[in-house]
Amino acid sequence: MRRIIGIMMTIVMTLGCIAISGQAAVYAAEIIPVYLNGEQIVYDSNDAQPQIFSSRTYVPIRKTAESLGLTIDWNSKTETLTFTRDGVTIAHTMRSDIVYVNGEPVKFDTKSINKNNRTLMPVRMLAESIGADVEWDDTNRCVNITTTTPEVMSVTSSSTVVSSGSDITITAVANSASKVKFVDSETSEVLAEVSEYTEGSDGSRTFTCDISAENSSNDSIIKTYYVYPGNDSGYIESLDKCGKVSVMISSGATTTESTTETTTEDEDDDEDSLGVQGSYKSDHMVSIKINETNFDIDDYAELTIRTDDEVNRVKVTNSFGDKNAVSSNYDEDDDGEREFEVRTRLTKKGTIKLYVCLSTEDGGYEDVEQTIIVKVTDPDDDSDTDYGDLEIIDIELADEDVYEGEDVKAYVYTSTDIVEVTVYNDDDERLDSSAFTTQKYSNKYKWTLEFEMDSDDTEKFRVVAYDEDDNETEDTFKVDGQSYSESDLVVLSINQKTKNVEEDDDCKLEIKTTKSAEKVVVKTKGGTELGSSTSGSSSSGLKKFSVTIQVGDADDEYVAYAYDEDDNSDSKKFTLDVYEVEDPEITGVDVSDTTVDEGDEVEVTVYTNKVVERVWIEDSNGDRVGKRVSSPDDEDGDEYIWELSFNADDTGSRVSYNVIAEGEDDDNYDEYDFTLRVNED
Repeated sequence: MRRIIGIMMTIVMTLGCIAISGQAAVYAAEIIPVYLNGEQIVYDSNDAQPQIFSSRTYVPIRKTAESLGLTIDWNSKTETLTFTRDGVTIAHTMRSDIVYVNGEPVKFDTKSINKNNRTLMPVRMLAESIGADVEWDDTNRCVNITTTTPEVMSVTSSSTVVSSGSDITITAVANSASKVKFVDSETSEVLAEVSEYTEGSDGSRTFTCDISAENSSNDSIIKTYYVYPGNDSGYIESLDKCGKVSVMISSGATTTESTTETTTEDEDDDEDSLGVQGSYKSDHMVSIKINETNFDIDDYAELTIRTDDEVNRVKVTNSFGDKNAVSSNYDEDDDGEREFEVRTRLTKKGTIKLYVCLSTEDGGYEDVEQTIIVKVTDPDDDSDTDYGDLEIIDIELADEDVYEGEDVKAYVYTSTDIVEVTVYNDDDERLDSSAFTTQKYSNKYKWTLEFEMDSDDTEKFRVVAYDEDDNETEDTFKVDGQSYSESDLVVLSINQKTKNVEEDDDCKLEIKTTKSAEKVVVKTKGGTELGSSTSGSSSSGLKKFSVTIQVGDADDEYVAYAYDEDDNSDSKKFTLDVYEVEDPEITGVDVSDTTVDEGDEVEVTVYTNKVVERVWIEDSNGDRVGKRVSSPDDEDGDEYIWELSFNADDTGSRVSYNVIAEGEDDDNYDEYDFTLRVNED
């Protein structure tokens, strides 16, 4: 909700300018770029522009409001603007110093004004009233608006199967929220509104609520509870910002605790299953509960660890080498049991092992550890996706809007059996063909096609992909063509002259403009200048400028600005074709036996992506054991399969080994730890 408010504020603040008449005013004042969450808001050239009056920045309201996703209503009789979105309402009467947020008046020391038939309002006036941050960048002479929307990141229940009338505790973790609302999804009954929370080191806030789970029917039911985030201006009641948890409620059945909790009963490890494993339990351990077993990368695993009263510290380590999470804070109940809460960040995808170790008051950490297995995935990484044969996965355009006569650049992603890609126009004329990929990933290919746009209308194009047997598949895309006049100030195109650049490399750009341009500047979308040029070469009524910049990440966006002699400007967003080096990755490790005798041969099967070129195993001292394998024994879809072996010469209850998978460069590798119990012969 705060984002909405933030948005509103921006909007309201952006209340900058509503057109009272159909004619755009022309101002001699300096045009001030306005960035919303790092991306510039581009205002129509025939509309008012953001500018400074009396040391304050005013903005056109309609364009700003639309950028923020707000709905605008104008009452000409009362001269009142009303903005709405997701249950938040902001109202302002022109030339007043009051803004109403959900009916509550907020008074400021500055009024909105009328200039050149435009009603304007200062950005900061509204921004601060709805929770947005507004900063003036004096170096780049621009305004940066930052909005943050409260969002529930996770919701868990103390028990997921209970009998009717049982008490459960629902825990919600949210960002930027000052309160949350717990709601019964079936009846829409508000069960509780909670404004007390504990704040984590990452800024997340944890709210809890005790609820009685009621079921009046004779059969078991599944009830879902929603948690809506909020702040001082109200709640955001949208499903994409809330969280939910489901609980099965039976009629008088015995409560069953969450399946992610274990007690100290003996049971064998089952490392094929997720959750708390059974072996290496401490005599001081009572139970372990983890909030989830499936995570997104960079999520936090939250563990509740119950021990006896001799434990004064718990430590959680992991199999991917990140720093340990340690807690010495605990709550102690009447029975003398202590409860520790530990959070550890999961920064690597795959099947991850967490190890819980206890420290007692009589000494240091125990030798035994409790193992928990979780699954971590990266929603932004499709390297695990198994694409079929003869498939066009996606088509991306470097620029959605292209001027007539300029080049169109299309990126086509295909399955790895494709050997050629061709693009055709509506007249079935071949425009470009490529038998050379721009980049090869482990599970897909990327092809770059370029052709000239010969129309100022929307045109449809067809992409055909062929395999080595001339089997084909096809897909289509559209390009919006535009026209221009030589008297206009227009950035026509940005051509990347340096090919196959990597992150932090220098890249030379050729920026084509109309002849009125006197200077071009390239900035990040956040407004940081990367390079500029005032030396444009003229040809056929156009100009070409050469600018060299340092590139960032592959998905970074840039903006090219062109300025004429009166400092009027035009801009164009663009991205660069940055070569992404895919990292080697171990996707799984199978060990033939985790308990062996001294000198026994241990067989290890390692699964990796196809970037890996060498695999070997090291002991805890970093010395290689067994052979280094330089070619896989088999492959399965997008994976290589490597078979390794070594003799277990060291003895101990937990002898550590490390699998190393190396890519083309020796400084680009992945690793995976595993342990053995090696008995003396």
